[in-house]
Amino acid sequence: LEQQQWNDFPGGRTLAFSGRTWRVKGPGFFGPGPNLFCDTANCTWVDAQGRLHLTVKNQSGSWYSTEVVLQDVLGYGDYQFTTVGPIHAFDPTVVFGLFIWQYGACYDPAYGWWNPYNEIDVEWSRWGNAANGPAQFVAQPFDYPGNIERFSATIGATERTTHAFRWLADRVEFRSWRGGPDDELPANLIHTWTYTGPHIPRPEIPRVHLNLWQFSGPPSTNQEAIVESFLFAPADPPADAPADPLSPAVRTRFSRAEPNPSSGPVTFQYVLPIAGSAELAIFDVAGRQIRLLATGPRSAGAHALVWDGRDEAGVELEAGVYLYRYRAGSTVESDRIVIAR
Repeated sequence: LEQQQWNDFPGGRTLAFSGRTWRVKGPGFFGPGPNLFCDTANCTWVDAQGRLHLTVKNQSGSWYSTEVVLQDVLGYGDYQFTTVGPIHAFDPTVVFGLFIWQYGACYDPAYGWWNPYNEIDVEWSRWGNAANGPAQFVAQPFDYPGNIERFSATIGATERTTHAFRWLADRVEFRSWRGGPDDELPANLIHTWTYTGPHIPRPEIPRVHLNLWQFSGPPSTNQEAIVESFLFAPADPPADAPADPLSPAVRTRFSRAEPNPSSGPVTFQYVLPIAGSAELAIFDVAGRQIRLLATGPRSAGAHALVWDGRDEAGVELEAGVYLYRYRAGSTVESDRIVIAR
């Protein structure tokens, strides 16, 4: 899975920005879009003030987009991006994205339905229609009810604005405000939204991506986005958590669901090294929760739960593919299960 994260970065170019190393996408024809991506210093660069520049521009008759990705995986915490200039005024065909993303192990919807590609976004774009508002907060998949919060703002020609999401196990706290990282005050807020829906990213290996790309054909003129800084603050562990809650010695383990496929009951087994909350839920492939098997405090040790193949109302489900999600502490695991009648 780690190697798959870099297939769109064949050029091998890196940048130093905000004290971190970033890889530059391209050269080549890749998503999103898809677009031609340019990886040269003429397309994306860090200036003498330490600011990152992304462009969509015409070179020798072809239009190129740009993207960079952080080399490190950061995990739960607060991601803050400070930009300079009127990001509300991009050409309607262009998208400016500040997000986390993970290339999936496969394109099977049953694998990625949870949150395809572990993605949450701050996006500035009118999506091809000048009448649309210029900005949105998103939990993917974007077309699931309740996964988009759109808003409007007008940003000055040289104004600094900061756009952030605090990714936690049970929610994502999106914010945009006027000013830099230290200016997050009620008087400066542009928009806020807390997402608690079913598509919070899994704590696997999503990385920070920044891009400027063409959604619906080339713009009328060259476009440029300036990112002044990126800051990250790790999430604080719970007060009663061990010193290293992700260490192998204390990580919860979900062992298996069997039999799978099943024509009868299915047994789910997991181990909690310390007492704590655990949740196991069943969903259909559209992401609707159909059965909650367990939630709340559990003692340390091995546990087993039996699902009878029925929904909350006791109705036997039809044969087909279903998904389960197991959550305990910082661990979130999901997979498919097949019911055969």
